Amino acid sequence: MKNSISWPAGIYRLVAIGVWREALLQKELKNYWRCRCSGSAYSLFDYQIAGDLGGEDAFQNFKSRAWRRGIRMASDMVPNHLGIDSRWVTEHPDWFISWTTALSLLIVSMGRTSHGMGR
Repeated sequence: MKNSISWPAGIYRLVAIGVWREALLQKELKNYWRCRCSGSAYSLFDYQIAGDLGGEDAFQNFKSRAWRRGIRMASDMVPNHLGIDSRWVTEHPDWFISWTTALSLLIVSMGRTSHGMGR
């Protein structure tokens, strides 16, 4: 988003994927393994535009230039696409179901079916 973009004719819709702030732990793991790969768009720290893309100001600039040319933008926001060290997970763990809770719920639900355990 930082660079100047020439808009090809015929484009009227743009979906922004991979613009959110990446999970910190994921960056650490990439550094540890000396990986030059990009991060997963599904392991987020927060739903803020990534600083290395220019942050919110750059995104708003990009969006306004697209709108002036008749190009509409969309982006996804999927609450379970968070890294284990994301701001939401650390600040609001009660918003999430842990794997141990999920396993317990699965075992209980299996016990209530004719095919499940305990019957």
